[in-house]
Amino acid sequence: MEIIGKAPVNKFVFITGKFSMYASWGFIPVQMFFYDLRLFQVPILISYLCLFFAFIGLFIFLIATVNLGRSLRFGLPTGFTEFKTSGLYRFSRNPLYLGFYMMGIASVVFTVNLLVALLVVYGIVTFHKIILAEEEFMRNEFGEKYNEYCRKVRRYI
Repeated sequence: MEIIGKAPVNKFVFITGKFSMYASWGFIPVQMFFYDLRLFQVPILISYLCLFFAFIGLFIFLIATVNLGRSLRFGLPTGFTEFKTSGLYRFSRNPLYLGFYMMGIASVVFTVNLLVALLVVYGIVTFHKIILAEEEFMRNEFGEKYNEYCRKVRRYI
């Protein structure tokens, strides 16, 4: 199974954008167990809601990964790929990225840290550019079938 595909955007942007989002999630356990990163305190209820939001995002990401199965790639496929519209893909064209965004936003609010916020903003902007490039690939690969899917299912939620 080919898991590494072709970068859909500039390779440097692709790698650093993914890294920035993944790194932002690592600040949650740092904040919880090792070092207080917050610029100011937030109510404990907000912190618990952020953790809940992060776990929901992780759950969505994991389910979307299972739904993709062997079609999961880091980048665009260079060989055959299936057009997936089942599972969470019935409700969102990008549930995997939606889960990423939820975890990233939760990490920003949980840590209340400017560095984490910058990492997440860069990650979200990069992921959106990746999504636009993936959509162009899907239109070229699957044509009207993909266009019909886009008319029925929203990009995020």
